[in-house]
Amino acid sequence: MRRNLRQKLVLLLCGLLFSLLLGEVGARLLLAVLPPPPDSYWVADPHCGYRLRHGSPGTTDPASEEYVNSLGFRDRERTVAKPPGTFRALGLGDSFVYGAVPPWQNFLQVAEAELNASLPSDSLRTDIPLLGCPGWSGENQLGLLRSLGLEMQPDLVVVNFFVGNDVTGIPVRGTVIRGDLHFRGSSRWWLHLLRRSRLFMLAEKTFLLGLRQRWVAGQFSTPDQAGTPAATDADPDSTTLPRVKPGYLLIQTRNTPVYRRQAGGRLARLWQ
Repeated sequence: MRRNLRQKLVLLLCGLLFSLLLGEVGARLLLAVLPPPPDSYWVADPHCGYRLRHGSPGTTDPASEEYVNSLGFRDRERTVAKPPGTFRALGLGDSFVYGAVPPWQNFLQVAEAELNASLPSDSLRTDIPLLGCPGWSGENQLGLLRSLGLEMQPDLVVVNFFVGNDVTGIPVRGTVIRGDLHFRGSSRWWLHLLRRSRLFMLAEKTFLLGLRQRWVAGQFSTPDQAGTPAATDADPDSTTLPRVKPGYLLIQTRNTPVYRRQAGGRLARLWQ
């Protein structure tokens, strides 16, 4: 009887593995032939990994905060050739350059405006294109610099390096699948292994991440949070702190050790 039970378990396991293998092959074949949706936000780039898609819905109005220029970045329209009489400084980075604020409030745009306002009228005008995407790391920035960046004839390149993301995030790599951004790496070995599967990456994006976000929200919520209004731009004198996203708290909780003077273990290897 035990032998029969073992045989059934082995057959069940083999059937499950075979089904997963077929699903993986089918997913790879399907993703290879299906075109990305016309409203997708991301586009693959052979040099820098990925950029924003110019012409996506909601990003075509130059007056909008979400405008994506023809170069594939959240910035006003820029020419590849450096305009005559300008000093061009490229702003390379990740989400800090992409910005959570309107582009004209981006720190690089503010620097550009203040330099042009303070310099003598006969000096070169400052031009600082914003070349950043969420999730980028050093290799993405280097790939862009070697391709589009050099074509833009920069006089200066400002690389925005964030200790938290650019050290702890080194094992994570973004890739575009059918116009959607997926992360195919992880600092956790088991998740790094699972993300080699296209089937798992699709399941993670469509189902598992939603469960994770709900779990994180439960872990970092407090009893009085629901009744506490968040501060808004319409109420600048409010002393109420804006509500922080639970996912951000989780990331910072894990990344805090990277700021120690002496990093050990995994963080020391990532620094190297």
